[in-house]
Amino acid sequence: AALLFVLATTTARPGQAQGAPTVQRLFGSGVTQFEHFGWAVAVATGPAGTLAVVSAEQDGLPLGRGSAFVYHYDTQTGLFAEEARLQASESADQGQAVAVLPGPDAAPERALAVVGGGGTAYLYRRAATGGTWVRELGPVDLPGNTFEAGGYGVGLVRDTAGAEYMAVSDGDSVFVYRRPPGSPMAAGSWALDGALGSGPEGLSATIVAAWSAPDGSVGAAVADRGAQPLEIVVFRRAAATVVWSEEARLTGSAARPGDAFGEAIGASVGTDGVERVVVGSPYRPNTFPVPPGGAAYVFARDGATGAWAEEARLVPPSPQFTFGRCVAISGSVVAAYGSDVATVYRRTGGAWSTTGSFNTNTYGAFAQNEMALSGSFLLMGDDLNGDFGAEAGGAWAFTLPEAWTPAEPGAPPSVALAVSVWPNPARSRVTVSVALAAAGAVAVAVYDGLGRRVALVHDGVLPAGVHALSLDGASLPAGLYVVRAVGTGVAASRILAVVR
Repeated sequence: AALLFVLATTTARPGQAQGAPTVQRLFGSGVTQFEHFGWAVAVATGPAGTLAVVSAEQDGLPLGRGSAFVYHYDTQTGLFAEEARLQASESADQGQAVAVLPGPDAAPERALAVVGGGGTAYLYRRAATGGTWVRELGPVDLPGNTFEAGGYGVGLVRDTAGAEYMAVSDGDSVFVYRRPPGSPMAAGSWALDGALGSGPEGLSATIVAAWSAPDGSVGAAVADRGAQPLEIVVFRRAAATVVWSEEARLTGSAARPGDAFGEAIGASVGTDGVERVVVGSPYRPNTFPVPPGGAAYVFARDGATGAWAEEARLVPPSPQFTFGRCVAISGSVVAAYGSDVATVYRRTGGAWSTTGSFNTNTYGAFAQNEMALSGSFLLMGDDLNGDFGAEAGGAWAFTLPEAWTPAEPGAPPSVALAVSVWPNPARSRVTVSVALAAAGAVAVAVYDGLGRRVALVHDGVLPAGVHALSLDGASLPAGLYVVRAVGTGVAASRILAVVR
């Protein structure tokens, strides 16, 4: 399927860095009009690279099975490439929720993806050879699944010892399965490890976020929509006790009647070692027109006491409808969505501030359904409820400007190579500026919207410093291109618009 790139510009606001995201629209091969492509999205980065998953939940008649598509980020082209279509062998409503876990220590064959829906979940793994994916586990038999709502929330995590965990919601509780470190990648290696919120009252558990803590424990945050007021329940499996227990219940300090606190959640650990949970709280009063409102709350855990406290209440630079409908967190960076605008925040100097925002409509992305964040990659998906068939749904992989998600103090630099183009847009001659932190071999090439190389600017050794290379833009048809520089273990790219 074609890969679409769109270039847009943004105007800097107070506290907002210059620059704009670039975007690639993802498509799923073979998706039908009865499958809602873009229903759920996930993205994660590990030593073996970055993986993304987009689901196409089944809907309508004739009955379908639903699918999920795995993509890997190709550092050579700067694009996500479809790697596999995951689909159960039997008729099953897959795709309500997805999670992905890259392989550890540059071991891509240990990558996992879980797809939930239809009262169960399916676990897939990347095969050792060929880059194919196989089903390892599923359908998962969820104990006590009374409401047949299993799979509406899933999570995957690997702890510091190498044990792997899969969390699956069944609608009123969350079941966690565990594979011990060093176990073979097989269905028999998994065992039920804990049932979260399975007491008499249970949980209205439809969203799950899981993470690995620096102390060897594993955490899980569950949106309990049945609680009044709405709450996020945090559970932990301590390394010493190996037992799951409830640790905290989180509520928003300024939540009002009409706030849908807990509509979206995310969890991550920053390079400062602090565990954080972000909670979306869009304003949904029973009135029309809906007034602007909503927020994204950030909660942080005190590593010494284990206590959770609200760290920040994030609001957009300007009023937005249903702000907080989608939220995501990666390290100390948060993304939140509302009113067709995605806003990025970063914690620095003990406070949260806006680093950038953009209107998703500019990129052809409308009415977003879900988002996921990993480093500078922001995935957004929307199935549009299948109103106009599968072609109306989609997923968008945004690459955020480096200034929006800078490395935290003390973190190693993420880029030892940078590239820029001028003028942009261009009509004829283009100067490609390449900055190298150290001498080395560098290949600079130009790719079109289909990922095909259309021009080679340079291929050879360059000394450290800034170098001005020449590109004949007049030889390229009008359109959008990616200028990609690749060095040893590093890469950088910029969008180039050619006009006539």
